[in-house]
Amino acid sequence: YDPVRQTSVLFGGTTGSQILGDTWEWDGTAWNERQVTGPSNRRGAPMAFDTVRQTIVLFGGNDIPGGNFGTMFNDTWDWNGTTWIQRLAAGPMIPRHSCGLSFDNQRNVLVLFGGDQGGDQTISDTWELINQDSDGDGVPDSEDKCPTTTVPNGPLVINGCETGIDYYLFDSHLHNLSGLYIT
Repeated sequence: YDPVRQTSVLFGGTTGSQILGDTWEWDGTAWNERQVTGPSNRRGAPMAFDTVRQTIVLFGGNDIPGGNFGTMFNDTWDWNGTTWIQRLAAGPMIPRHSCGLSFDNQRNVLVLFGGDQGGDQTISDTWELINQDSDGDGVPDSEDKCPTTTVPNGPLVINGCETGIDYYLFDSHLHNLSGLYIT
């Protein structure tokens, strides 16, 4: 959700057999397709609002319509309400999809957690957009997007994730300056 423009933004996804690359905005009344160029067609790419730069940030995803083969992405894009702009981020980010991405309002950084690097190989690392590896101490593997939220003037909260077929976690983790803690 983009609180400045008061719109929800949707990019890409899948119909089950086709990977999409379209951009849509919901203004509370209607969906409006934005006819723009930007990231390649993909699914499983998380997005979050960066309150410092006031843009929606999209990371990674894949172009695999239901199998384990295809292209995995590790690129970063900004949506400013008009244009997609590719960001250059230094660091050895592993291409992934279905990860959690949220903005930490306490420290003014985007935090990326976990995901799937293809072939059902889950990742449980934690990154900040500036590519400082928090190494995710004690955080379980996550395959699908982990719901995340921030507490005003508080830590980033990462809630339970899917860890594989029919296995779910119902735990929470608090991310603050000292790292991740299981709660």
